[in-house]
Amino acid sequence: MSTASHQNQLQSFLTSLGADKLLKVEEDLGCGYVKLTTTEAERRQARYDICCLEDCVVELLRNARDARSKNLFIVFGSESSGHRRLVFIDDGDGIPKSLHKVVFEPRVTSRLKNLVEDCYGIHGRGMALFSISQWAEKFELLSSEPERGSIFELVVNVQKLPERVDQSTFPVLKKLDNGNIEIIKGPHNIWRTMVEFSLKYGDMDIYLGSAAQILSTLRQLGKRSLARGVKLKKLWLSATTPRTASELRLTAKEKLGIEVSARTSHRIINNEIPASNSIHQLIME
Repeated sequence: MSTASHQNQLQSFLTSLGADKLLKVEEDLGCGYVKLTTTEAERRQARYDICCLEDCVVELLRNARDARSKNLFIVFGSESSGHRRLVFIDDGDGIPKSLHKVVFEPRVTSRLKNLVEDCYGIHGRGMALFSISQWAEKFELLSSEPERGSIFELVVNVQKLPERVDQSTFPVLKKLDNGNIEIIKGPHNIWRTMVEFSLKYGDMDIYLGSAAQILSTLRQLGKRSLARGVKLKKLWLSATTPRTASELRLTAKEKLGIEVSARTSHRIINNEIPASNSIHQLIME
């Protein structure tokens, strides 16, 4: 019997005895009051940190920023039965293989000395990835290497963790006399979330699009970098090397977590799908 199966059976057995309640309680104080275990308190706090899908996006934007990413590519798509799937591809510091699972545990952070308090609140408690995992149907680190970046896959049930109904509208912007740009109106969707982030932290280019758009963007940006003689060793550059549609499709799925059809792959190879503009470029248009 596998370790996971054994743990599941043990948990079920404890639950049947009512022991699951004891696992949440450190001390019964009487009169209906209890002192929760640290684990249970953290779990409840983590769920409070995330109220909607846009909150997940904010936390992963902050993580990419803190990892000194220059580019962040976000694949935004839907799955069946009301599920939303996103893939986040950054080119930041990356995570050592030995920590790929550990980073999802509470209180794990790389910010020992430089905790950050930005406009979104405290960052550096080591709770961001754990908080997201408490709501997600699936949240995995698909790939990550030091100095090469990270790739996260996030799947949420929008019936459990809501998102804005209108995810297609870009916010209306206005350039002020002092040269600053402000948001005039628009739903508080993922587009707006990223525009707000870019206006505050403009040192990272963020791209949002469908699987086809992001894969085309990765490929074209990679080719431009190679043409300029820029030598990068980032995970996202794997989209640049395939020469055939079938090779591109396989590479995208296995190395980037991006799934496209055979027809779409052919169109990307033939440069028929334009690259997406970064959020910064869209703001300046």
